[in-house]
Amino acid sequence: MEHHCKLTGDKKLPLVYPLIFYTGNRAYNHSTNLFDLFDKKNMAHKIFNEPIKLVDLNKMSDEELEEYRYLSLIGITMKYIREIESLPVIQNVISLIKKVDSLGGEAISELAMTYIVEAGQINDPQEFIRELVSKLGDKEKVVMTLAEHFKQEGMQQGMQQGMQQGIEKGRQEGVIEGIQKTAIKFLESGLSIEQVANCTGFSLDEVKELRNMRFY
Repeated sequence: MEHHCKLTGDKKLPLVYPLIFYTGNRAYNHSTNLFDLFDKKNMAHKIFNEPIKLVDLNKMSDEELEEYRYLSLIGITMKYIREIESLPVIQNVISLIKKVDSLGGEAISELAMTYIVEAGQINDPQEFIRELVSKLGDKEKVVMTLAEHFKQEGMQQGMQQGMQQGIEKGRQEGVIEGIQKTAIKFLESGLSIEQVANCTGFSLDEVKELRNMRFY
């Protein structure tokens, strides 16, 4: 919808008609009415037919948001996404991640971390990863999500550098240099040689060579 508004210049949202397609191997012999698939059919009708509510997070206090069990993490993360590098903010987010995890909401934690790396404007990725690794070192999936994000960022920076040089050789060298810089950041942040190799595509020997070049 946002893309449509930017493309057309319209200030009103387009009408979206939802359709669900079935492509299973067997014939679908059940109801084609979506509401028949809900356990609480009447509640589903009520939710889908009522106006969609807009929640202004800026007008909600942190205390109000933290009253919600799982959504507290998502709410606080979205509210402070522009200040996500601030130490008090990230410490609060880390605390909420641990709280949500203890309630069995690991999927919510991963969703919040994905939102942070995609929407947050992180000026110092190295320090940001180091802070998270020191506090959430046991969350392998979170660390790898961050690593993959900054790996892609390093590749994009390398591509841009090479394209500016105007030749294919320069572009390829720029990509490699970007990934090398990202690999060094991962090593400095405490990731193991095996983790860095998996994230960047370098061999173990190549990562060891980068480590030796950086630290010796």
